[in-house]
Order: sequence, then structure tokens, then C-alpha cells
Amino acid sequence: MSVKMIVTDLDNTLLHRDKTISEYTRSIFRRLRERNILTAFATSRSAKASARFRAMLPPDINITSGGAIAVMNGRTLFRAAIDIETATLILRSLKANEEVLQITADSENYYFDSKPVDTSWAGCVDYADSITTDFSEPLPVPDIFKITPNAIRAEAILAVTSHYPTVDVLNFTGEDWYQIKSCKAAKHLAIAEVCAKLGINMSDVIAFGDDNNDIEMLRECGTGVAVANAIDECKAAADYICGSCDDDGLAKWLEENVL
Repeated sequence: MSVKMIVTDLDNTLLHRDKTISEYTRSIFRRLRERNILTAFATSRSAKASARFRAMLPPDINITSGGAIAVMNGRTLFRAAIDIETATLILRSLKANEEVLQITADSENYYFDSKPVDTSWAGCVDYADSITTDFSEPLPVPDIFKITPNAIRAEAILAVTSHYPTVDVLNFTGEDWYQIKSCKAAKHLAIAEVCAKLGINMSDVIAFGDDNNDIEMLRECGTGVAVANAIDECKAAADYICGSCDDDGLAKWLEENVL
């Protein structure tokens, strides 16, 4: 198998459900580096919200905010954001909708939230520096990578976004949270641009994922691998299925098939 780059989602794919990375998985990624195989994280988390995991296991390339930006060694290889004018109109419409319970938005350097971070939530550590705002005024940034509303019904979100053809919507499986981002922002599009700039064929990329926003990534990369805990649509799009995230399925598959 010709492999130049490994791309993986974080939550419920590389990470255990308790948001840890095993020493075994870290050892596999060290061996990939020794083989000069590049590694990339491709996550819906913002750059700040995924920083803790990059410290645990540093990737060569960081694709964040659902594919809105890709960075390598401080160099931006891909960027697709919602302009601040459009983002402001969307945020105001969401704020006015009684079915929208909470709104977050992330930009290149900031994470905004309509509610203070719940310190009883286990994941609060990754959002400790979020800025609480009611979104009544334009945010002090040039653009927004991703708007994430929590709503009672999907229809409440679609009623807003249907007026803006430059954005699309994805949902998180099993949750009432939705991801609004530029139509040009997607994990597979970011990976394609990274490959083009690094001179790598997509056929030489292996991607791992578990949820809706990983499906196109699994299809477009040379080899797509879904973890055992992935949704059925992901498994259908993948070439292979590995063990679950809690069983280090990704690392075991790499050791058996690549290393």
C-alpha cells in the first residue's frame, strides 16, 4: 500500500470516548513519522479546542473547524470562511428564533458562546477561554469559520440557512447541534488542497472517520477507514472498517496494514 499521509478525525475516531489518546496509539504515530508518512488531524473542533490533543500527539497538518482551515508549520494551506456580514445576519436570525437554545461561533483566534461554559461538563477544559456574547452586535473578527447552533428542530436551522446559498449545514449524530459553514469548507476539500500544495496524490492518503462530516473524506481519499463505532453511512462510504475508538482500532489497523 502506497501511503504518503494519514488523516484522522478526532472525537470518537482517534480519541477514546473519554477524550484520551493511548500510549499505544502515540507509539504508532511515532513509527509513521519514522517512515516519513505525514499525519493530519481533521476535526470539527476549532484550532484552540483541539490544541490539547495536538500537544499529546503533534500532527504535521492541522485541519480544523470542519475543514475551514488547514495549517502546516504556521503556514495556511487552505482557508474557507463565512464573511462577517453574512455571519452577522445568520447569527441575528438564529438569536431571534425561539427554537434555537444556544449558539457558538469560532473564528481563527476566538471562540464565542451565547452561554458561559458549563464547568461541570468534562469537555469544558477545551473551551475555557471562550467569549460569552449575546450576538447582538457584529463580532470583532473579519470572518467566521463555523457557527454551531443547538436547536429543538432541524427545520429551525434550515429556515435560516435557506436564505444564504454560500453556506451549508451538517448535523452531529445523536445531538441537537448543527454546523453551519461555508460551502467551500469541508474536510475533503481541505485535504485536496493540502495534497495539491504538497505534491501528494489523494490516492496515497488514508482517512479515518466516524460521522456525517467524514463521509466525503472517506470517499475522496485513496483509502477510507471507518471505526467500528461509526454511523452506518460512514461505514458504507469506507473501504475498510477497523476496531472502535475505545479499542485503538485506528492504530491497530495502521500497524497491521501500513507499518
